[in-house]
Amino acid sequence: MPTLRAALASVPPPEVQERDAEPWWNRLSALHSETSRPPTGGWDFRFGDALLQVASEAQIPMKELEDRYGDCAFSGTPSAHNPRVSCSVQMLESGRLALVQFAHPPAIDAFGVAEALLKHPVDKPLFSESATGQDGWRQMVSTQTGHTVLAACGPVALIDRQRVPSEFLVDFMVNPVLAIQRQLLFLHAASVGIGGAGILVIGPTGSGKTTTALTLGARGHAYYGDDMAAIRTATTELLVFRTTASVRPGPHARALSHHLESGQWDPPHADGVPRLRLRVAQVLPAADPAPLPLRRALFLRGFADAPGLVPFAPTPEALSPLALNNALWLAWGTTPQRRLLQFMLFVRLLARVRCAWLDVGPPEATADLIEQTMEE
Repeated sequence: MPTLRAALASVPPPEVQERDAEPWWNRLSALHSETSRPPTGGWDFRFGDALLQVASEAQIPMKELEDRYGDCAFSGTPSAHNPRVSCSVQMLESGRLALVQFAHPPAIDAFGVAEALLKHPVDKPLFSESATGQDGWRQMVSTQTGHTVLAACGPVALIDRQRVPSEFLVDFMVNPVLAIQRQLLFLHAASVGIGGAGILVIGPTGSGKTTTALTLGARGHAYYGDDMAAIRTATTELLVFRTTASVRPGPHARALSHHLESGQWDPPHADGVPRLRLRVAQVLPAADPAPLPLRRALFLRGFADAPGLVPFAPTPEALSPLALNNALWLAWGTTPQRRLLQFMLFVRLLARVRCAWLDVGPPEATADLIEQTMEE
């Protein structure tokens, strides 16, 4: 998953001055009142055990959701037992502003959702709350420019799409769905099933998670996701969480060569490296939606000429608390106490599975090694 600083590089440059005589953040109540008619239509998406129900008549939010989470689209009949988050999205000011209103559950705090996503890094955040506000609205500004990027009041938010990271609108809708599922842990990790057993592949951006997962998936194994993993903590089960893969140049599975050669690469990101967005459902068979028992956790520690596995006991001393803590998805409403509880839950979960450091070699050789260790 790209870092916040990397994501900011793809944000269109803000206007030097507001074209309107009065900036949008001084017209919050008026803008909200203009959109009193709720939109109709929309899609449902499933994340873990919960549904996101989005109503919108605008193409922008639905296209962005489809581009990133098309494999999570849900077309069945929702069960009354499935938790859900319902929201509507309307575009204002020629598409510059997105007005998002959460309808269910009613306790969602839109500003809290935004703060969980934007107020990073902790020591020197790129966004912070503004000291000014009006009529109950709270505003978040860029610490670099001082421009208002978002304003929220209760379950309603107005988002300036020109001044937030490019994927913020989608993250803003999905984050509450993850937050309400306290029985699950969501991780920045790839996940694959081999022989009916689940594997986590954990590492920072650019460490080989996507390439390793896609190579195993291209061999017919169950591809559960390359960016986000969902684990049911009570049973240590791995759930499907397939997003659109973001592929970097370099060695890849031979079976995917045609798709990579014929695909359209995005311009270079902040790190100077282009990306190819790969809809996994179009190149790999759909994974069985049934949960898998988690049996392995592989922590990527670097690249090598030949792959290697070094088993270890997942004690707090063996793992860097900072690195492990960064593997956990920070959802809305996660207090420091809740964050510590999630960290301890993950450590206890790892004690139930076999863990190893993985030195990533050529994709096919790395996949061979993982298959061999799963057969042992």
